[in-house]
Amino acid sequence: MKTHLILTCALGIFIALGSTAISAQEPFEQAAFAISPSQVETNRHAPKDYDAKFKQNDMAIVYMIGFQKVRVAAKSGNIYKVVYANNNVAYFRANAVYPYFDANKYENLVRDNDEVLSPFLDCYAKKHNIYPELVGDFGWRHDGMTVEEIKERLQLGTAKMVQLERDLKSQFPVRPNTYHQIERNPAILDEIVTNREEYEQCVIDRKESSKFDDSVWLMAHRDDIKKALKAVNEYDPATKISMRSDMNVALYAVSPKARNAWLKSASALDFKDAIDKLLQPLADALAKKLPTYFPQMDKYPSGTAADFALLKRALKNPARYKIFKSGLMQSAWQIDKNSLGIPNARYKNGVIYLRDTEADHPYCHATYVNIIQNYSGGGTYAASRSALVAEELVGCPAGAK
Repeated sequence: MKTHLILTCALGIFIALGSTAISAQEPFEQAAFAISPSQVETNRHAPKDYDAKFKQNDMAIVYMIGFQKVRVAAKSGNIYKVVYANNNVAYFRANAVYPYFDANKYENLVRDNDEVLSPFLDCYAKKHNIYPELVGDFGWRHDGMTVEEIKERLQLGTAKMVQLERDLKSQFPVRPNTYHQIERNPAILDEIVTNREEYEQCVIDRKESSKFDDSVWLMAHRDDIKKALKAVNEYDPATKISMRSDMNVALYAVSPKARNAWLKSASALDFKDAIDKLLQPLADALAKKLPTYFPQMDKYPSGTAADFALLKRALKNPARYKIFKSGLMQSAWQIDKNSLGIPNARYKNGVIYLRDTEADHPYCHATYVNIIQNYSGGGTYAASRSALVAEELVGCPAGAK
């Protein structure tokens, strides 16, 4: 049959026009169509292998600016030849031809219910790992809403959603995935109304999650945890003498008791699950490094019994701790002076290697304590006092309990 090509300027596409109506006797499976690639429409969002497996004279629907009803006339490979109501002919890849449904009626159904549907679109996109704009956007914003307000909104929409499911399934027995937005894609609406409870829970969970994502408090501690994890992972005894991991963060990672006390004091128990997940990699890293990470007691060889007793005074409850060893780095006083060269104080650096007998984790502590004498003037110093400087988690001695 002889055909002519014309350019339809308004649409910017080629359409092959038949001089007479297409015969139903035309072979359905054809070796090739006498057309150029530019004449074949496709849906770039649809899988390349999508094919509804039409038979000759099946009614279908295609999208060109808007949906249009067509009759399937023939097929060659993955290209369908379709015929419009006015006998115009066009060619579409199989991924752009769908089982027929009343597109205008369906779009009106969606638009009439856009408010009740809008909360679920992001969840559909997330579940199917596609961009939200490919699903649709009816202006749903929950930034200023609490979880309870969202639950109330969803509950108020329950009756409409139930009715919407009835209308969809009674009026549209065929609900194909056209890989367009929801107002042109019955499969999206079908999944949402069929799995309404799942999608309602998703909306609630996403709000709960966004509460954490928007928290300045959580963001700050997330950064602290990342720094601590980096320090632990980078520690190599061949090149570094200290792990330099934040003691508090490390303790929260290995001690549920300390972690809960911290969250309670910070009025942040709502963030417990999020903090648990953030701290788990740090706990795992510490479990690998700490068993062979010990305080360098050989660098603290000095001290008398009186010095050791003074070091212990820095502990709030000395009876709580099992002390393995303690010592001072210097036997002579170190002088701290101001900018004029006048002494502020003198000090000696010390450390106590201990285990907290009430701890709920298997590690020990290196507790760094300075013995200090404040300057009194005239070359004299006040009585010695001890001051806690820092702590770090370390491995325990062999056989320690």
